Amino acid sequence: MHTNSIESAWRLFKHSIIGAFHKVNAKHTDRFFAELEWHLSNRDDPRIVIDTLRRIVRTPHMTYRDLVGRAA
Repeated sequence: MHTNSIESAWRLFKHSIIGAFHKVNAKHTDRFFAELEWHLSNRDDPRIVIDTLRRIVRTPHMTYRDLVGRAA
């Protein structure tokens, strides 16, 4: 791994918190890092949009109660 690769990963991490996630809860860090890893692994894929849409459609829904682990 090169220095530029590491800097790219940190940049994606910081911008994800600022732009999309706003806050990272320790309970969900595994999901957060899995998504960042997926973005880094697929950044050069020309079919990223259609593959992402397929992934969204096939993913089972998660209720708020499941997300936070308590009664809503």
